[in-house]
Amino acid sequence: MARSLRDFLYGPAGALALLASVACTPPPPNVARVPASGLSLRVHVFGSSASDVNDAFIAANKKTPAFHVVRDGGDGDLVVGLENDSPMCVAPTGLCSFKVSYRVRNNDGEAVAAATTTITAQADHCAHLCTEAINNVVVKILEDAATAIGSRARPQGKSAPMICSIASGPRLPTDEAEARAAQVEVLKRIGVLEQNEYDCLRKAYLGRL
Repeated sequence: MARSLRDFLYGPAGALALLASVACTPPPPNVARVPASGLSLRVHVFGSSASDVNDAFIAANKKTPAFHVVRDGGDGDLVVGLENDSPMCVAPTGLCSFKVSYRVRNNDGEAVAAATTTITAQADHCAHLCTEAINNVVVKILEDAATAIGSRARPQGKSAPMICSIASGPRLPTDEAEARAAQVEVLKRIGVLEQNEYDCLRKAYLGRL
């Protein structure tokens, strides 16, 4: 007699399959350089995989209890923009790559860190590879934020906003370009983006329609 789907999911074979699936999923990010005194940030993410990246920042607390994502207060404000520039993943030379721009402000509204970089994950498989890359994004940015806020560093230069570089690129599907423009609209409305950041990001995304 054929086994039902429920028998498979909840029987011994199904349990083993579920355990294997869980075992292959990367754990939450572990951020080694967050100080024991703690780091709390208001986190705002836009661009590709924005929801997954935001969830990864929140999940970082599981491995790094000293770090917290907060709605108000905290030690500062973090805004992150992403562009997935990966080729199609083909095992056994899998690659997931994100171009990332971020800006950290302290509670005085002063930018203490800003950078654009590429962060990747490589493996001989494709499953969960971009989750690993997203975890690498979170670790890199939080370590930089912790260092910058702790040292009260200042980025050099006041010309074009660093974060605007993330919006440039080839044409996007209409709904995706409009969604990204809407994301930056919301971030401007709640005071996360400065006027010059908003202007160049929105122009760049609408230019990719």
